[in-house]
Amino acid sequence: MQITSAPRRGWISILRFASNAIAENGPEALFDEVEKLLPESWRDQITTFPLAAVVLGVGVGVWLGMRKSDEVIAAGTALITSAAMANVNQVMDKVGGGAASA
Repeated sequence: MQITSAPRRGWISILRFASNAIAENGPEALFDEVEKLLPESWRDQITTFPLAAVVLGVGVGVWLGMRKSDEVIAAGTALITSAAMANVNQVMDKVGGGAASA
């Protein structure tokens, strides 16, 4: 299955898109989408200065936590829930043949 690019409407939309991508294709899809969001020059800087990238990431995380905590929690919950439901669906398909079609 081909993953399309994440919509450019904001972080919440990106997180919702990522949760769908994880549900369909696993955690690798999330990392692929994050890589697509960063320009090539930023990726080179992250490779050259990984400690600075980690510090910057923590800073952005703290800022988002302070400013947008409700939205981040909602998006994180949606991400975890969709990934968990995808796993439950896979188990149900293996055990009982999946859900009955309507």
